[in-house]
Amino acid sequence: MTSHTGKHRPAIEAVLNPGERLEWSGGPDQEVMKKTLGRRRRRFPLLGVAVLAIIAVIAFSSSEDLDSSGLLAAAGGQVAGGFDPAYLGLLLVPVFAGLILYLNRRQASEHVENLSFGITDQRVLIVRKGEVIESWSPAELQHYEMNERIGATGFHDIIWDHRPVPSSSDERPSPLQIERSRVGFKALADGPAVLSLLDAWRTRHTGEAEQDARSLLAQDATDSGAFERLRHPASGFSIECPVRWQTQVRRKKVIFGKFGIDTTQNDWYMPERDSDWNVVLTKDATNSEVLLEVAQTPPTVTLKSMTESRALKTFARDAEILAEQADLEIGGLEGFAFSMRLPSRYRQMVASPGQVQRNARDRDDERFIVIHQAVVHDGRRQFYLRAIWEDGADLQEQVCRRIIGSLQA
Repeated sequence: MTSHTGKHRPAIEAVLNPGERLEWSGGPDQEVMKKTLGRRRRRFPLLGVAVLAIIAVIAFSSSEDLDSSGLLAAAGGQVAGGFDPAYLGLLLVPVFAGLILYLNRRQASEHVENLSFGITDQRVLIVRKGEVIESWSPAELQHYEMNERIGATGFHDIIWDHRPVPSSSDERPSPLQIERSRVGFKALADGPAVLSLLDAWRTRHTGEAEQDARSLLAQDATDSGAFERLRHPASGFSIECPVRWQTQVRRKKVIFGKFGIDTTQNDWYMPERDSDWNVVLTKDATNSEVLLEVAQTPPTVTLKSMTESRALKTFARDAEILAEQADLEIGGLEGFAFSMRLPSRYRQMVASPGQVQRNARDRDDERFIVIHQAVVHDGRRQFYLRAIWEDGADLQEQVCRRIIGSLQA
């Protein structure tokens, strides 16, 4: 899979983690990207400048105060009746508009000239001026699509995230802001080849995760330490996590089932560092994870409120409820559970509520994920569990259900 393009290899290698291996590096065709940067939106400012210039010319040529020798005087604001700033303003508006366009293009050129793309054995990278601006693991890069770049026949963009474009009522987004709202590899001369590399990269990591899950289940059957129990030192609840999965914890203020802005969402950290946590996340290297949130409260949700929630209606067109269980029991705790099937492009939205991922079109070979959610309680505490695995990944499903079933209050 190894392939590299010119100056981009050293730019990517400079930001790699110890032991991380670079498999592909490249970058945009600079001239193509500069010419097509925000192409659809850029026509409107240029049109506006042209219209303003025409208005200025008409105003000067039709003014009764001007004759053939008075045009230069009018440019300085001198007319028969005295100084009139309106004429000077008509001249300055297109000048300032042109200056803004020039600065936008200069900023865009600097952005394009310092962009490098990379695929490593651990993640996908976008680097600018020696700084990693995008880093996506196989688990995060669930959905991507390739389209021909607008205005550049033969060149392609591979996009995997769409973000809101900064805008206001009195200011149009710049071409660079529009470009940055679409996250991915852009203006590629060899787009189909890079897409094949990404597909192979995802497939390989999925295969490795399946082998890891098979090994975990085999070790668990012989009780050989494949899982380790994580116990909260203060509250006493515990859950078993695979020893080879990444397990982290953090403190969350706004509990599941309540509305509000959580201003105390600290970064994830290792469980040994602190005991003041109420959220656990354990995940493998690709696409499977189990999250547990614990709240000191009676139940805040029901099976009906969750399956008929506004959040679920967001996915209504694409979601398929696979199963519902109204009388769930886990480790002496009672509650309910349900599972649904979704296109993988919704994964980021599910994992991080409030982050909207708006992909323009689905790929014909788009993957699907299964999201299993359970809520159990003991009357005083509510335990929310959410597992995600790729549809059809039976071994990962078994591991996730094994983790959920190990919860003890």
